[in-house]
Amino acid sequence: MGKFRTTDSEAENIRDAKYFAEKLKIDYKIINLTPIFSQIGLYDILPDKVARNRKQLEKRFKNIRRSSTFTMVHSSSILGLKTSKIKGGPATAFTMTKVRLSGVIINHYARYHNYLSVGSTNKTEYTIGHYDKQGDGACDITLLRPLYKTQVRQLAKFLEVPRKIIVKAPSPDILIGKVITDEFIIGMSFDQLDAILYLLENGMKNSEIAERLNIDVKIVGDVQNAVENEGFRRTLPLGPEISDLT
Repeated sequence: MGKFRTTDSEAENIRDAKYFAEKLKIDYKIINLTPIFSQIGLYDILPDKVARNRKQLEKRFKNIRRSSTFTMVHSSSILGLKTSKIKGGPATAFTMTKVRLSGVIINHYARYHNYLSVGSTNKTEYTIGHYDKQGDGACDITLLRPLYKTQVRQLAKFLEVPRKIIVKAPSPDILIGKVITDEFIIGMSFDQLDAILYLLENGMKNSEIAERLNIDVKIVGDVQNAVENEGFRRTLPLGPEISDLT
């Protein structure tokens, strides 16, 4: 299996995945992607002095402030990267490469065994765009897409999924899994987010949602903007339009 870089995945997450696979009697294989990441220079992006100092890294991320919901600021500077832009450059390369290579590996084994690759994106993530269409979104079927995150937890409880897995904070597990959680990145709890999304879906006005949930109307607006801007993930790659030359 080889040596894992300690800042890639939480050991606890690997243990839980093994435990649950064995409980369901599912064959599994642990593939260490560290050598590939190293070969393409991914670890040159994150300075060793930051990556090795786990406590310092956790402290830095805990102190991140956001300008608004869904907008992480100072992300690159917190990591010690050369750019302050989160939408492109080293920060995006560091995170997206991990997500997308994982998707490549999963789909490789699915094709090899003539299986379907199964995605885990739920309705909450799909609606606000909290997934990568060429990474965790690159799958053949997505069984959880009709369900909000809070509903997925209810389903898991009904199916008697171990409690420690149900209550674990969802995380992309690409750096420090216990600090950079999904709720940390999004900027609010899934309980609150799902409530906003549900009320938006049912036609309630932003001001009414804010009053009902006792939150700032700007938070509702941020969620609504995320929903409206999400459409690009569901389209084919952009291409030029060519007029009829006949």
